[in-house]
Amino acid sequence: MIMTGKPSSFISTFANLLLPEYCALCGASLCLEQAGPADGPLCRDCRRKACAALLYSRTDNIRYCGKCGYPLTSELGDCIACREKNWNFNSSMGLFLYQGIGRDLICAYKFENRRGLSRFFAGHILKFHEQHNPDSIIVPVPFRPASKKKRGWDQIEEIAVILKRYGQVEISSCLFRENGPAQKTMNYQRRLLNLNNKIHFNSKLKAPQEVLLIDDVFTTGATLDYCAGILKKAGTAEVNCIAIALDL
Repeated sequence: MIMTGKPSSFISTFANLLLPEYCALCGASLCLEQAGPADGPLCRDCRRKACAALLYSRTDNIRYCGKCGYPLTSELGDCIACREKNWNFNSSMGLFLYQGIGRDLICAYKFENRRGLSRFFAGHILKFHEQHNPDSIIVPVPFRPASKKKRGWDQIEEIAVILKRYGQVEISSCLFRENGPAQKTMNYQRRLLNLNNKIHFNSKLKAPQEVLLIDDVFTTGATLDYCAGILKKAGTAEVNCIAIALDL
């Protein structure tokens, strides 16, 4: 048998036929998909549905809260919840709402370890960055060391690596976090107490003047708020945030 072309290409194609990757949402085989590097493990139909659910690119003239980014039904400016809070960040937005396909994407990424979805999320965070915060430096919310050790990787760090490598975006990992209890069952006030003296700024680094802070899910906003406060104490002038999903 004579092989033509590069052996590595042949082996890769052969491996995809034997062990094809499957769509993270519907389970369809991706071996015949002509997907781009930023599409991640999503079939054409699921990518189309996901892109249609993106908040930042919607064209239906929906209004968003000026602080947390959640869609407004009747209010103007800030939502009722944000009027009662003095956030440390200047604004926040999510790629998706934590419902429907947005929830399915987050669950596949965080709980089913579909690591390849980081490419899809990074691609859209890059677009948001270019459209809204092109001069800002991206800062990932720091991971809990125990959580990364258990999973073997961190979902936000993974996105930051892709943004730096392929998006050529400046990333500053200037925040680091000590171990502490997970926050998912806590309310806003308890989350702030849990974060107290757990997240720090690396004093060996210079604080960026303008930051786009990235996280996975905006639930109470406590983590983003605390990180923004640390950054501003270190000298950052403006902190805007982008989360993969809003779950308010």
